[in-house]
Amino acid sequence: MKQVLVIDDEPSIRQVVRLALEPLGLSVTEAASAQAALLVLRDVVPDVVLLDYRLPDMTGIELAHLLYPQFPQLPVILLSASWDWEPTPLPTGIIRFMTKPFRLRELQAAVTEQLARDVTFPLHNSGTL
Repeated sequence: MKQVLVIDDEPSIRQVVRLALEPLGLSVTEAASAQAALLVLRDVVPDVVLLDYRLPDMTGIELAHLLYPQFPQLPVILLSASWDWEPTPLPTGIIRFMTKPFRLRELQAAVTEQLARDVTFPLHNSGTL
């Protein structure tokens, strides 16, 4: 079963993502902060990460930069409620931006598109995150 990690401090967003993705046969793991996500990633290597830009302990871009050396092929979709710029090129490790609120079909399409690429990579997690 394909695994999605949703990192967002808003419980309602995490719940909506779970309700949108589980019917597609995806397993959804949740984290409410960057630190919680780092703990999850010690045990779970997701196939896709949905990452909020504004987390209580760091930005999503900062977390993406921390994840990239350990998981260089892990697709990260950055979510933001107030996105007034889109950097080019995309920050390292981030493959797409989505603004909140997002359409559920758009979210489903973004995730399934990444999963269809079926990029597999070796587990680089040494527990040092």
